[in-house]
Amino acid sequence: MSDKGNYIKDRLEEQQKWFEKKASENKKKHHILQISIIFSGALIPIINSIPYLDVETRIFSSILGGIIIIITGMTQLKKYQENWIQYRTTEEILKKEKFLYLNNAGEYSNLADEEKHTRLVERTESILSNQNVNFFVTHNEKNNHKNS
Repeated sequence: MSDKGNYIKDRLEEQQKWFEKKASENKKKHHILQISIIFSGALIPIINSIPYLDVETRIFSSILGGIIIIITGMTQLKKYQENWIQYRTTEEILKKEKFLYLNNAGEYSNLADEEKHTRLVERTESILSNQNVNFFVTHNEKNNHKNS
């Protein structure tokens, strides 16, 4: 296999797989935590509406409130939803780039093979670099406080 094929297989497709896996993981974590918040939040008023609660039940209700605070803090700190969206977007952009290249379309139409390959490498690396910048901007503590 040529270096061109190796780049597609070893770099572009491996990055696509990585972003797809990370997007799925972050989506799953986001949904589990959000469901936990909803479930815990819904239980609190139900529990508190029961007349003549014993101390253990009131403590349980307070623990649910604490769980909501902890999970909410984790979702803000870890940014699962933002990561999921960024990773999925990057994976789709890489997929599009590969299909355009393989089908001699878009930026790759009417180019010689060497120029096509060079353009694929440059565009792929630019996409990956932009993803890294976006990740660090999303997770930069100073930027997050400015937006609050």
